[in-house]
Amino acid sequence: MSKSTKSRDRSANNGKPIDGEFDLLTPEQWVQFAETFRLSERELEVLILTSRNMPRKAIAGELHIAFDTVNTFCDRLHKKTRVTDRLALVRRLVEFVRSVPPT
Repeated sequence: MSKSTKSRDRSANNGKPIDGEFDLLTPEQWVQFAETFRLSERELEVLILTSRNMPRKAIAGELHIAFDTVNTFCDRLHKKTRVTDRLALVRRLVEFVRSVPPT
């Protein structure tokens, strides 16, 4: 399945994981992560889609916001979580999962 097909499938499923995809955190852990790092609701939405390896352009389309706005949210996420790139951000999520058991 091509990236564009996966993006269309994901869009049709309201951004929720489809077969073969998974979320790194439970819904409760996402909320805990957002509270820990003081993320806005929109920053959390961008983070969840980023964690699913969705490109920024696709995130913009999914959330119906400008590409530059996605970049701004990503910059804020990096600052708030004290990381420098997408990979480090996902590592931060994995560290969080390991340190905070699911509720």
